[in-house]
Amino acid sequence: MRDSVAEGLSHVVFAAYDCRAIAKQLQGDEWNSFCSGAAAEWFRKHGFVEWFCQAAACGFRADPPRQLQHHVVRRVKAK
Repeated sequence: MRDSVAEGLSHVVFAAYDCRAIAKQLQGDEWNSFCSGAAAEWFRKHGFVEWFCQAAACGFRADPPRQLQHHVVRRVKAK
């Protein structure tokens, strides 16, 4: 049970540092390294084993981290 709760908590912790990175206006590799490093450090401070810290830092995903993309919204007036 503890593993399931900790895995769910890892997503919350990562999301919190994701929000902090956005507030700091970090982008690209700087954003990725901040989120993963801070999440891993949070779990280290709370007594989790190192393999879990590393897995939590990447959100238990094996795919590459997402990239921030800016989208342009164009509004068209109806005639």
